[in-house]
Amino acid sequence: MWIEIIKIISQVYSNPLSLNWLTLLITIIALVIVFFQTVYTKSALKEAQKSIELATVSRQLEVLPRSDYIIFVQTYLKRWRDELEYIVKYLEEKNDKEIKKISQKDIKAKGLLDYYFYKKMPGWLAVIYSTGVQYYYNSSCLYKYLYDTEKKESNGEDYLDRFKESIYYLKILSNYIDNEVPEVFLNCPASKNLNDFIKKDG
Repeated sequence: MWIEIIKIISQVYSNPLSLNWLTLLITIIALVIVFFQTVYTKSALKEAQKSIELATVSRQLEVLPRSDYIIFVQTYLKRWRDELEYIVKYLEEKNDKEIKKISQKDIKAKGLLDYYFYKKMPGWLAVIYSTGVQYYYNSSCLYKYLYDTEKKESNGEDYLDRFKESIYYLKILSNYIDNEVPEVFLNCPASKNLNDFIKKDG
């Protein structure tokens, strides 16, 4: 058998036309193999991506805190950010009337953080909440300095960058929650409280 194979190969190499056909055939076979390898690789990558996505969602669900804690922290982060954004707007517009009102607020550090919720929520969420409090207070403690009562004009231009920095980091903290918790849970309808759906025995 081996002798016959050697004879066939010798005949092919002795005939240029046969050699061209053999080269073409080998090239076609190689292309077909590459094609199926590419298809298989793409399919494997898609399956791997699905597995990664499922693993991510599974991990998120495992550490998902009660929705009221998430809503609580998100609400405060947004409230603080909105408040500081309004002040930046008034400072840039030199709105002395509104700045004067704001300067009459004396924001105290004590009481800004709800200790009950802070102790109940998961560690990662508590860190975000406490960090947000500090960035808010870092700017809100300056309210009383934003208006010069003697000159009767706003005096907050020097603090503008500090307000903008606090706003920037409060946005980042909100994004951390968005990235950790799937969107479907963050956007869950909140028309009723959870207790409204619970029927207690007796």
